[in-house]
Amino acid sequence: MTTGTIQVPAGVQLTKVDKGYFRGIPDALRDPISATQGVIVVLSAFALVLSNILVARLWEVTFFGFPIVLSGSIFIYPMIYVLSDCISEVYGYWWSRISAYLAVMLNLLLVLFAVITINMPVTPGLEETAANFAGVFGAAPRILAASTVAFFAGSLVDDQVFQRLRVRTYQRYGAGTNRGFIFRALLSSVCGSALDIALFWTIAFAGVLPASTMLTVGIVDLVSKFLYELILSPANRAFTARIKRTQLRQCNGELVLF
Repeated sequence: MTTGTIQVPAGVQLTKVDKGYFRGIPDALRDPISATQGVIVVLSAFALVLSNILVARLWEVTFFGFPIVLSGSIFIYPMIYVLSDCISEVYGYWWSRISAYLAVMLNLLLVLFAVITINMPVTPGLEETAANFAGVFGAAPRILAASTVAFFAGSLVDDQVFQRLRVRTYQRYGAGTNRGFIFRALLSSVCGSALDIALFWTIAFAGVLPASTMLTVGIVDLVSKFLYELILSPANRAFTARIKRTQLRQCNGELVLF
C-alpha cells in the first residue's frame, strides 16, 4: 500500500489519530517509544547544551574581502532544527515540545553545576586554570536566560508552522505522505530561527558586543542555518521517511498528527 511517497509495510493498515493540540504531553508519553526516537530526542537536547557552551567563542573569516564574525555554535545549533523537524514529522507536535523542554532542563543543570564548580575553593597553583574555567562558564547564567527564552519562542514558532503545513498536506494527500517535507522544514526553520536569533543575541550580548557585530553575526547565523538545512534537506527527507516507515510497522500503522 502506498500513501503519497511513503511505502506502508505489507500487512499494516494505515490509520490516522487526530487528537488536536490539547492532546498534551501525558498522552504523548503514553505512545510507544522506540530506541531511535529516544536517541533523536536526546541528541536534539544535547545539541542545544553544546551550542550554549560554544556560542561565546567568536571567530572571524574573510569572505570576498569582507570580514564576517561567526559564533562557535554555527555548526551545531542548526542540527537542533533539523532534528526537530524529524521529530515533528514522525512522532508528532508534542514529542517535539518534549525534546525542547528536555533541552531547557539540561541547560539548567549545566548552569547549576557550573556555578557550583566556579565557586569551589581554588587549588593553590591552579588559579589560572580556575580563571579560564570561569571565563568559559561564568557567562552561563545570562546565556542560559537568553538561550531559554530564544529557544523556547523559536522552537514553538518552528513547531507550530511545521505542524500546520503538515496537517494541511495530510488532509490533501492522505496521512503518512512525505510530500512537501523539505518546504515545510525550511519555512518553519527560517521562521523559528529568525525569532530565536533576534532574541538570543539581544538578551545575551546587548551592552557587551557592538550592535553592528550582533547584527552581522545574527544575519550570518540565519543565512548559514538556512543553507545548512537546505544542504541536508534531501538526506533529512530520506532519513525521516525511513524512520516513518519503521514507526508505521512498529505501531501497526497508527500516525499521530499532533
